[in-house]
Amino acid sequence: MGKAHASNNCEPAQPLLGKSEKCPDNSLEPNPEASASIFSRITFLFMTGLFYKGCRKTLEVEDMYEPLPQHESEAATERLSRAWEHERELAQKASRPPSLMGAIRRTYWKEIAQFGVLLFMEVILLCSILA
Repeated sequence: MGKAHASNNCEPAQPLLGKSEKCPDNSLEPNPEASASIFSRITFLFMTGLFYKGCRKTLEVEDMYEPLPQHESEAATERLSRAWEHERELAQKASRPPSLMGAIRRTYWKEIAQFGVLLFMEVILLCSILA
């Protein structure tokens, strides 16, 4: 999968929000999340540099980090496709229509559980502070 960066030979791509450029080579900085500690991930400290840069100027494509392998669209599509096929098999055995939500839950349950735990911890912390 191609990476984006700023250069003179960039071709304009269809932007989602605002201006965007799509470039052929991979000169983006490595993603700091790949080597971040659990504390850094929970608190998003690994993003401090990007947040600081975004406060000083408008972020450009070349300011972004390389996506992690699990965040690449091919990997996500493959995971969801496998879960969808599994959901179709289960639905056929149970004589019910397949559920896309079931496939999504099966694919992303770890991420959903992590966010749930963090949200729970946030509520408990806020309640203890405000009480």
